Amino acid sequence: MAATAKAGKTPPRARPVPRAIAAAPPPQANGVLRLTSTSDEEEAREPLFYIDDVEYTIPVEPPASIALEALHIVAEGGGSPVAQMMAEDYVMTEMLGEEGYAALRGCKTLKSADLRRVIEVCSERANAAMEEEGNPNR
Repeated sequence: MAATAKAGKTPPRARPVPRAIAAAPPPQANGVLRLTSTSDEEEAREPLFYIDDVEYTIPVEPPASIALEALHIVAEGGGSPVAQMMAEDYVMTEMLGEEGYAALRGCKTLKSADLRRVIEVCSERANAAMEEEGNPNR
């Protein structure tokens, strides 16, 4: 039965429904991580190469989720060479962005040594979180 207000009586006040406040969670509380799935901060990027004087950049500190997804791709593929290439392709796409990666693939003057350098920088930067100094698993 729904509650109704009788004439002359003030209806009870509705209680406000608490809303989640998007505050930066503490890094750890009692050993439990509290993460947010997105960031409001603009990603810091730096130049990696230029094609026809157009600058292409990579993140200064890429999210660890890039390395984690690449690891997952390799594991799903059984560690095969194809799975490793797919993971590398994923890392390049995430690090350079769709436009940067497409520009690099379409660059007719790209030399093997330059490609190896770009792949090396992107891979090292993406995997840096997993290769942290002092990590006993590395």
